[in-house]
Amino acid sequence: MSVLADLAAAAETAHGIRYVEESGGDVTETFAALWLRARAIAGGLIARGVDRGEAVGVVGPGIFGFLGALLGVQAAGAVPVPLAPPFGATRWRAAASRILAGAGARVLVATAP
Repeated sequence: MSVLADLAAAAETAHGIRYVEESGGDVTETFAALWLRARAIAGGLIARGVDRGEAVGVVGPGIFGFLGALLGVQAAGAVPVPLAPPFGATRWRAAASRILAGAGARVLVATAP
């Protein structure tokens, strides 16, 4: 996590990650914005009593929401359990529940667009 923090501090406005979409468009995110999102999620998890080494489910629309959540879980010292984006509410809920139960996760981080 210190690498991301160092990159964020060194280049607050420079684009850090570029994601090229299947449609041909692309979106970018600065390391600073990604680090800010990750720290906020880590703080929320710690405040809610998530322990180091605990499994935490991660799902989110958009690549940067997902990356921020994934890195936030790691910054909190927990273990991320990435889940695929929803593919149908009923089917996804059942599949996600089985995955989270198998991993022993009691918390799910879901980001909004």
